[in-house]
Amino acid sequence: MFSKISQYFYNPTCLCCGSFFVEDHLFCSFCFDKKIGSRLELKKNQLPLGISPYSIFDWKPGESDLLSELVYRMKSDRCVKAWNFYGLLAIKALKYEVDLTQIDYIIPVPGSKKSSVHGAIFSQIVANLLQKPMLDILVKVADLEDPKEQKTKNVAERKQSTIQICEHITKKGPLPDLNGGKLLVVDDIVTTGSS
Repeated sequence: MFSKISQYFYNPTCLCCGSFFVEDHLFCSFCFDKKIGSRLELKKNQLPLGISPYSIFDWKPGESDLLSELVYRMKSDRCVKAWNFYGLLAIKALKYEVDLTQIDYIIPVPGSKKSSVHGAIFSQIVANLLQKPMLDILVKVADLEDPKEQKTKNVAERKQSTIQICEHITKKGPLPDLNGGKLLVVDDIVTTGSS
């Protein structure tokens, strides 16, 4: 409990230069403008069934740069202020592409294990910003014959996981009728894109 509270009030040093004048985005203003700001761009891909995934950073796992440091810091420390900053940034960019007032529910993409809650953290921030309900109804089901941790799997192995509606949610009570509803599915980091 104390660690979660301290993460909300404490920002570490700048990921680039080590300055103590770090902002909510985890960099000092100079390093953010010079190293990260230039990489910010809302990107849209087109998938079948009219699904359009968007991202605000182009990041590839294993990339040895500041963006990788940012991703690992946010995932390991759960930097609440940073998640808020990037959530607001994503919503500001997305509102020019999508009518966000028409969204009915925010759905987080689940992690590969129970402790992987970053998608839910990011989704809750987006839900709060949009003042929309979040439905945490999905679960990732890994290939039963391959119980390795997600981070140790290669791209082909990761794509064997499937996502389905959580059994415990449907047993607790009826789900809202999602037919015809507009859903914003939120993932914190896109690696394989298979989600």
